Amino acid sequence: MRYLYMKKILRLIHIHLSALFISIAATGCIDDSVTTSGAAQPEFSSDTISLGTMWAGETSPTAMMRIYNRGTKGIILSRVAVAACSGGNLRLNLDGMSGNEFHDIEIRANDSLFLLAEATPAPGFTASVEVTANGLTHTIPVSGTTISPMELTDMTFTSDFTIPAGSSVRIGGSLTVAPEATLTIEQGATLYFRDGSRLTVEGTIIAGGTPEAQITLRGDRLGNVVSSIPFDVMAGQWEGIDFGGASCGNELTCVSVLNTRSGISLSPESDIALTNCRISNSQSALLTAQDARIDATGCEFSNAASALLHLSGGNTQLTRCTLSNHYLFSFPTGAAITLLGDAALTVTGSIIHGDGPELSAPAPLSPAVLFSNCLFGSNGSDDSNFNGCIWQTDPLFMLDLDNYVMDFRLNPDSPARNKASHARTDRFGVSGTSLGAYN
Repeated sequence: MRYLYMKKILRLIHIHLSALFISIAATGCIDDSVTTSGAAQPEFSSDTISLGTMWAGETSPTAMMRIYNRGTKGIILSRVAVAACSGGNLRLNLDGMSGNEFHDIEIRANDSLFLLAEATPAPGFTASVEVTANGLTHTIPVSGTTISPMELTDMTFTSDFTIPAGSSVRIGGSLTVAPEATLTIEQGATLYFRDGSRLTVEGTIIAGGTPEAQITLRGDRLGNVVSSIPFDVMAGQWEGIDFGGASCGNELTCVSVLNTRSGISLSPESDIALTNCRISNSQSALLTAQDARIDATGCEFSNAASALLHLSGGNTQLTRCTLSNHYLFSFPTGAAITLLGDAALTVTGSIIHGDGPELSAPAPLSPAVLFSNCLFGSNGSDDSNFNGCIWQTDPLFMLDLDNYVMDFRLNPDSPARNKASHARTDRFGVSGTSLGAYN
């Protein structure tokens, strides 16, 4: 066995050395001449430089573009420059050189250069970049959305407060809804939480999104961690939501709560109704409740380092929900659903599938625990706690884990389609009879 292993290693070394010699030989044959023909023009990796979403007055995420010379002779970029910039400023880096304008830059045959761009935008920011080669100028627009948010820092609402529809709010420190107060979040609003910030609800929160104008609570980091990994997949960007002090009457519709450290927690006697919500990506449990009341319909609970639902006592109703754990940064340390004490749980028409165990509960299961018409990835069989369930089946989500796409909608040939008893409309406004959160 060791001989075969060493033979494999030597063969790999031979392959790499051969490739190296071929590369050296090819380099020696490169034509260093330069063409001035107008037909010899650079190509670009995209037709737009996209800076994504940017905070007004702050440095934007960095965008990258490659400028290619596909020809057999070199070409000269006589000018690369920022053009038509208004509402802020744009800065470039061309092949390691910083500035706003560059002249007489050569791209050798079959080679390329990297162009990086970042901005400090103001509202109404627009810009473009011009690249001139052999008498022809290419104008590349720079796109981006500038946010000028409402800023809330260490604020306590002691009376009713409304976050208007479509608004952007950036939150620092602790945002607290005091007892007897109601925080209303109107459709289309986005709440961006700084690192370490938290929402504490001792009164009531009413968040009414729609499929066309959903509400999002998320971290405030924009752009990518590195070139291909967006901050959107990084958990732990803000603390999460605590419902305490017997907080009652909470209603969230078409709301996404993303990328927290500790998810959502409910204290004894608190309650929440979740409809068509997405709770995703926590560094610990996704939703933790002790002696609380939870009613969730059409909700996605996905991706946590620990349990998706950690329930101690209380009463939880899940209808047409999707629970799936594909946490990117570690194998889950808890079951998708973890029950402690005398927790009562009724799950209907839902999907429970993903990495790690799907259910952890005291044995034997309490009569107060019932799964009806659910799809499981694990092997099992129906009994007094499981009624009409589909076992050991892949629901065929539209996931692409290699590219960090966490889409828990169903592929057209999913076995979860047309298995529910009645039609309902999901978070995206699609009506159907599929198991789980999405039709």
